[in-house]
Amino acid sequence: MIFGAIPIVGLTYAILKNPKEEMTEFSKSPIGLSILLSFFLFSFGFFCYKYFLDKKTKLIIDKDGIWTSKFGQVKWQSVWYIYQKEMRGKFIEQKLIIKLNEDDKEIKLDTTYFDKTEDEIIAALKGYSSKFNVQFLDKEIQKVY
Repeated sequence: MIFGAIPIVGLTYAILKNPKEEMTEFSKSPIGLSILLSFFLFSFGFFCYKYFLDKKTKLIIDKDGIWTSKFGQVKWQSVWYIYQKEMRGKFIEQKLIIKLNEDDKEIKLDTTYFDKTEDEIIAALKGYSSKFNVQFLDKEIQKVY
C-alpha cells in the first residue's frame, strides 16, 4: 500500500512546486503516466481486496481461546486483558488489543472492516472468557488529525 502512495505523493509535490513545467514534461512521457497509473490501480485493487473482498475467517472466539489468522490460537489462560482502541480522523479505525501474560506481548487486530460489530465481538469475548481471569478495559478513543 505504501509503495503505491510514494510515487503519488512525489508526483503531487512536484506538480504543486512547478505545475507548468511538470505537466508539460509529464504529458510528453506516456510511459511515466502509465507507470504512475499502474501503481495507483494496483494499490487501490489491493486495498479493496484486503478490506472488502477477502472473506477468509480472521477471528474465531470459542471455549478454548481466541484464534486469529495472523497469530494462531491463543488460550484463555494466557490472556491478561483486552480492550478496544478507536482512532478517529478522516476515517475511523478500530482495533482489538489483546495483552498476553508472557513477555509483555500484545496482539493487535484491525476490526474496522469485520462483519461483526465491536459490541458483538466484546460480548463473545466476555461470554467465553467468563471462567478465566481476563480483564476488560474501557475503550480508548484517540483523535488523529
